[in-house]
Amino acid sequence: MSQQHLLQFVTQLLPSWRKTRRTVLALGVQGLIRRRRLTLSAVARGIQSNCRIIHRVKRLWRFTNNPAVDPRDAVAALAQRAFALRSSGWVPVVMDETGLKDRAMLLGAAIAYRGRALPLALYTYRPELIRKSMSVIRQGLLAVILGALSPDQRTRLLLIADRGYAASHFFRQLLKAGISFVIRVPRKVLLHM
Repeated sequence: MSQQHLLQFVTQLLPSWRKTRRTVLALGVQGLIRRRRLTLSAVARGIQSNCRIIHRVKRLWRFTNNPAVDPRDAVAALAQRAFALRSSGWVPVVMDETGLKDRAMLLGAAIAYRGRALPLALYTYRPELIRKSMSVIRQGLLAVILGALSPDQRTRLLLIADRGYAASHFFRQLLKAGISFVIRVPRKVLLHM
């Protein structure tokens, strides 16, 4: 996807954001796609530009540390767009964790569309720096997605996850919220509904 197409997509997705913020977001996505690493310097190296890398890094750093940039705006816009693609029936949302080249982990939620995974929300972390349990972080990411959906859309959500999400307290919370789910459990686990 070209830089111009990314900018058009971000502009359609977040029209209320300032033009400079949309531009930096599009450039950052382009750099991440090209380099597939999650450091500011790697993302900056993936950006097509004639300026020096240090200036690209500073630009990305200012963007990520700007309190006016709320990632929940992007998640809400992506969730609305994803649910609009499927006007009826279940909307399967797959949550999974993936390791990146620089030993960071990527916790993501995506929907399947035309054989591709459209990301709704991504959260990166380093496993050795986690102070809270991973279940709190997973539930937080799901809460961001749910906060972006209307009550009607929440009933259409079908959460699909791996056995890392198999915890009885998580199942109870999903049932209480009225969210349908398919989560793989270890072979020796018995469920009683």
